[in-house]
Amino acid sequence: MIEHDIACRNVINNRLGTENKENIQQTNNQSNIDISNDNVYNYLKYAPCYNAVCINLKHPQVNVLPSVLESNINLGKNIIKEFYKQFPSVESSTLLDIEIMRRDLNNENSRELDLLVEKRDKMFDKYKKTLDKRIQEKRFSMEELIKDVKASNIANCGDRAVIVDDMLHKNGYNNTKIVNIKGNNCFNEHVFNVIGLDKNADITKPETWGENAVIIDAWANKTGKANDIIDFYKDFLLYNTCNQPMYFNEGT
Repeated sequence: MIEHDIACRNVINNRLGTENKENIQQTNNQSNIDISNDNVYNYLKYAPCYNAVCINLKHPQVNVLPSVLESNINLGKNIIKEFYKQFPSVESSTLLDIEIMRRDLNNENSRELDLLVEKRDKMFDKYKKTLDKRIQEKRFSMEELIKDVKASNIANCGDRAVIVDDMLHKNGYNNTKIVNIKGNNCFNEHVFNVIGLDKNADITKPETWGENAVIIDAWANKTGKANDIIDFYKDFLLYNTCNQPMYFNEGT
């Protein structure tokens, strides 16, 4: 179960007066949650995604939760923590690809690089055999994917994004998308998760995602404000080196 700050069950105690209720309504104007005198506070499953309040029933004071952005970042950090708790030894052939290409760009020629290439090739072969077998046997459920990842200890970005998406939905968080980025040259195709999207967001245009959008990337072990992580990708995925734009689309 994700930690308390991810699933804070919010209830307004009858001790609160009308004035406090009005203040609470104002802090929740982004969430479209109905707060009225008749229905003091509708059940809010995932408070960190809103500027909500949480009542400590042992102590009657009202505790204001962090901002929407801060709460989304906390959610992302806890999801990644849960991912690595479930897959503590997981590796990725494509992470090795990035390291190898970076060294190639620096014209490195060493025994260490040769060993990295050898490790990458073996890991990719193992990954491909596992994937091909799952496809051949038509084992497409989440349970089968998780089973294969645990058995092989290999998961590339797409596998991790699918698992993270499942974790988010199972914990009741639905404002999430799997996003794919790619360019025209170099190694740079990637898949990740984004949460907290604006209701009018266009996945192909990150500038429309909204100020509370947060990227969760269990492949790069990163979570943060969408713009900050995209800037990280430009360097880490070699877009700056290749001098090319990033193209965003919704993943599957």
